[in-house]
Amino acid sequence: GAGKTTTIGKLAHAFSDKKLAFIAGDTFRAGAVEQLKKWADQTGADFYSGNPHCDAAGLIFDSLKKCQEKGIDLVFIDTAGLRKKNKIKEELEKYMIVRTVSAVERADIVVLVIDAVEGVTEQDAKIAGIAHERGKAVIICVNKWDAIEKDDKTIYKFEESVRNTLSFMQYAEII
Repeated sequence: GAGKTTTIGKLAHAFSDKKLAFIAGDTFRAGAVEQLKKWADQTGADFYSGNPHCDAAGLIFDSLKKCQEKGIDLVFIDTAGLRKKNKIKEELEKYMIVRTVSAVERADIVVLVIDAVEGVTEQDAKIAGIAHERGKAVIICVNKWDAIEKDDKTIYKFEESVRNTLSFMQYAEII
């Protein structure tokens, strides 16, 4: 994957002065819940998860209500995201798209995690388009930057490529 769970954990460290919560909405990937729980333990964040393959939308809704009641400042929701078409069956893809749209609609800020090796994929562009259409704030987070060869122009070329592909959201910060 692009490293969404790891990115959540790393971002949470920047907000150590806030009351944080993590919600494990990625119920498909083996080890995802356990990985997010480790990050929650490291950052002192509250942690919410359900049974494997539970209804993620219901879990997220219920967990967000609990976070509101507890006065949590910042909630990170780890979602399954979209998979490449050749890796999953069509019915599962439709279900995951519905879940992704639902997660975007509930978000205040969408952190779009892009794999630096792959660049902006078709699925990344779809998620970005959904977030843009729904009027969401978007941060584009480039992960796995260490896995590509670089020279003194690489970062500028990469940013230009992202900006060209996602030309409808020039307002989004790239980190």
